[in-house]
Amino acid sequence: AVIAASETKCRGYKSEVDIQFFDLQDEVTNEIVAALEMTLGPDDARADSKPLTGNMDAYDSYLQGVDLFHNTTRENNLESRRLFDAAITLDPGFAAAHAALSWTYFRGWVLQWEPGPETFARARELALKAVEIDPGLPNAHEILASIYLWQKQHDKARQAAETAIKVGPNSANAYRTLADIHNYSGNPTAAIEAVEQARRRNPNDAWLHGWDLGHSHLLLGELDKAVAVLEECVAGNPNFLPAYAYLGVAYHELGRDDEARAATAKALEISPGLTIERVAQRLPYSNTKVLDRMIEAWRTLGLT
Repeated sequence: AVIAASETKCRGYKSEVDIQFFDLQDEVTNEIVAALEMTLGPDDARADSKPLTGNMDAYDSYLQGVDLFHNTTRENNLESRRLFDAAITLDPGFAAAHAALSWTYFRGWVLQWEPGPETFARARELALKAVEIDPGLPNAHEILASIYLWQKQHDKARQAAETAIKVGPNSANAYRTLADIHNYSGNPTAAIEAVEQARRRNPNDAWLHGWDLGHSHLLLGELDKAVAVLEECVAGNPNFLPAYAYLGVAYHELGRDDEARAATAKALEISPGLTIERVAQRLPYSNTKVLDRMIEAWRTLGLT
């Protein structure tokens, strides 16, 4: 999950002003900066009032990328990457664009659209750059936390997520990142608590909350609850591979194998490169017994 923003509001403001950004008087410039900040959803709320960028064109490119990124297809991931790159070209100090660009490489690697180690290395490089540029940006710490997690550095991941919460106490994404870390670290009860914190800050991202919550219920053996929220998750985002994969496990353990195979087939449709070997190597569970449980189910359901 990255950030939410309203492209329409930003573009509308720009057209109403109808003059070059750098020709604006100080008073009007301040109004535009305030408008940019208002268009950002609560997931970009930060403890300080520093604007993301002073370059309107860079910000516009960034918003277009954010909009595409939320629809999790390989094509949209690549196009959002191009737009974030363009934003950085216009403003090399645009930390949020660096963080968002990092997410595109991270997603490409996790979903195995771009499984090579260079993809993950690029994600890590960009995340560190985003933190270097702007240590007060929650999303920079969120992506860095996710990278540490998938490097199986659970303590560093938790610390980065807690930093994201410190600098962005109203960031739902920061709490969802912490929930993800708790799930993979063997503490699904704490993950559920973190999801509730995220939901209070942004009740609108139901499918994202559903993913972390469904994972937690699956880990706790609460299979009916897992199925219910994961079904809501894929209804909200029909292209979200992890939800289909874990929905397959929950169906399988409930004895609903036809539905389990269908969910697993959908995961393979989204990511044809998905293999047991890669999944076993990469999934960052701290408890190998949990990983074995998932692998056994996926192998039974046709993952090779």
